[in-house]
Amino acid sequence: MSAYFKILSANYDLHQTAYSTGNLRNLRDSGSVGEKLLLLKSLRNARFSAADQLHRFHNLLTFLRAYPNNGALLQEVESILNGFSERADLRHFSDELAGSGIAGCPIDYRFFYPMADWLARHWAEFLHIDWQEFEDPECLMEIMPLMVTYSENSQFDDFDFTPKQWLHRLKSEHETDAGFLIKRIKTLYKSRIEREALHDKLNIPFRLLLGRNTPR
Repeated sequence: MSAYFKILSANYDLHQTAYSTGNLRNLRDSGSVGEKLLLLKSLRNARFSAADQLHRFHNLLTFLRAYPNNGALLQEVESILNGFSERADLRHFSDELAGSGIAGCPIDYRFFYPMADWLARHWAEFLHIDWQEFEDPECLMEIMPLMVTYSENSQFDDFDFTPKQWLHRLKSEHETDAGFLIKRIKTLYKSRIEREALHDKLNIPFRLLLGRNTPR
């Protein structure tokens, strides 16, 4: 077995057959199909102990999906991929695999305004600001007074909260910080160009959590 597959199956002792040269995934001969199917069936229900192992397994599946030896291998690969988001080990490592593009993991991205607005309209409860990745959250303070009524502006002089704390105070309990911010930007500016310009200036990092029917 190649080093690539030994790493994947190290914790499960799945196969004892050794390949002296080459990588199993790149072998195209008919004899390798049986080995690939045996490996996939073994790994299908295995629980990986590290996020990088699971990630490599997913990479293997997408490679074999693009370059299957035959219909049987393609069917097995697609079956595993279709249920990948329901894997117990994926739920365990989902935060570590955020932004990996694997179905079932959070999506970390600086969405442009049209996409952020679309997500906020359909899945607002799953869309959040990724504060750890926000380089300049203080830029929000420039528009914070515009998000409230004139009579409420004095609170920004009376209290010294962080932008994250202000958004938490201003939004309703049923809103996320991202959902509230995008909705207020939409209210502040009637022009799509102005909304997009402000959104681009803020350069907000988002995290889309996994939810029912959310993009994956």
